[in-house]
Formats: sequence, structure tokens, C-alpha cells
Amino acid sequence: MAATYLKFDKHSVRNSKLVSKDSTVKYTINTVTGRPGKWKPTVVHASGGLAGSIDWPGGMFTIGGVERSIEGVAGPSTGLVKRTGGEFKKEWAWSETRYTVRYLDGEDQWTVRPTLGFTEVARLEAWDKTPPTILMSSELQDETERMFLLLVFIYCKKLGSGKLGSGE
Repeated sequence: MAATYLKFDKHSVRNSKLVSKDSTVKYTINTVTGRPGKWKPTVVHASGGLAGSIDWPGGMFTIGGVERSIEGVAGPSTGLVKRTGGEFKKEWAWSETRYTVRYLDGEDQWTVRPTLGFTEVARLEAWDKTPPTILMSSELQDETERMFLLLVFIYCKKLGSGKLGSGE
């Protein structure tokens, strides 16, 4: 996959900068916490000006001022939780393109493919000892779709493997 490589500058995907190989900041991600356990929105700003957010308590994604419920953009999960590992899949769609996000327990990575396609368009790798990285296919040119997949990765990573993530 010919891809754009982005690395989080911290382990936390909710409070970090995503930088390219040449150290250019492409996205800034901030989450303010309220009372213990109460998350306020995670806000993502792209260097090109587009903004996106996750309203955790409200269950909403917003991209470029367009707000949609997470239930409205996410399909049901499939897969089994097993102590020895398992595969988890969930469909997501912001526009007409539906994506399948796959997490394979034990690999510490999430992959994204169009549901009707075979080519991987994005991957989040989250290892214990280094900050996570994201690869976005150069074929994925639409900045709104890129922002959407970034929000999906942040959402999945925060919620833990039972919801397509490994937690933080």
C-alpha cells in the first residue's frame, strides 16, 4: 500500500499530534477531562483546516460542522472475545463508502478496507513501547474520509478490544 505515514508524538491517541516522517504536524488532537471518568469532546484539527470531534457522552461524531450519531455511522460488531485471541470487525460509513474495521487480538493493529473491496486503505498500529502509528493509503484523497477514519481509530482505541480497540 502506497501510504502516508503518521506517528503520534505521545502514547495517548486522545492528546497528541500526528506528525509525518519529515516531522510536519498533520493533525492535533486534544481531549479535556472533566470529573474523573467524564470525557469532554476529543477535538481533531487537520493542518489543512478541517476539524472533527468525538462527543463521548453525547455519542456523536462531527466533521466540518456536520454532526452524526455514532450509532448512525457504525454498524454492528462481529467477532468473539476469547482469552486466546479473536477477530473483531465493525462496519463504519460517513459517506456512501462503507469501511470494515478489523482488529485481530494479539496483533495490536486495526486495519480498514472498503466493505466491498480487498485493498487496505488505513492501518493503526499501537505497540506497548512506542507511540502508535497510522498509515493512510495515498488512494484515500478525500480529507473528510481521512478525518472520519482517524476519528474511528481514536474511538476504537479508547474503548478497548471488546469494542474494537485495546484501550489506553
